[in-house]
Amino acid sequence: MLTTISLSAANTRRPGAATILQEGPAGNDASVVARVGEALTHGYTAAFLAETGMLLIAAIVGIAAVTTRRTQGAAAASAVA
Repeated sequence: MLTTISLSAANTRRPGAATILQEGPAGNDASVVARVGEALTHGYTAAFLAETGMLLIAAIVGIAAVTTRRTQGAAAASAVA
């Protein structure tokens, strides 16, 4: 999934970035390789930020699930007593 995010973000900056990067050194065009490298770096950064967001959401859901179980258990114990 992160590869998809990375390549999509890179392709918005420079369409065909991965292909151009493979062909760039053969054409001895350093400026194209540099621009494509910047586009791919942007893609990797976007993927990293997306993963960070997903991790934070998972942590919030996990904390909420643990808190809910404790609250439910306390309510059941007081109802029995």
